[in-house]
Amino acid sequence: SAHMYVQEDAQDTTAAGAKVVKLLQTGWPTAKIENQVQRIPSQKMPDVAQVRYFNDADAAKAQRCVGILKEVYPDARAVRSGLPSPRGQLEVWLPKVASNGTELH
Repeated sequence: SAHMYVQEDAQDTTAAGAKVVKLLQTGWPTAKIENQVQRIPSQKMPDVAQVRYFNDADAAKAQRCVGILKEVYPDARAVRSGLPSPRGQLEVWLPKVASNGTELH
């Protein structure tokens, strides 16, 4: 089964990460979604929401996660990462926040 971690911009004050955790829990009740959202420095965050997967066998899981995310982030996409990771692990990276505090789209 899928095991997801959510990353949000450390500058984000909208609780976007917590909202995405709830969205994923509702959309994919059998997946394990970590409640603790990891806050990452803005310069490391992508411009659009990403679902990062690490094993080719998890591509379909990543696509399912993207489908759920598109409700909130229509530009969301799956990205294959070359880092080693356990099977089933996905990372949901939310977009960086612009300097005026709004999300970039």
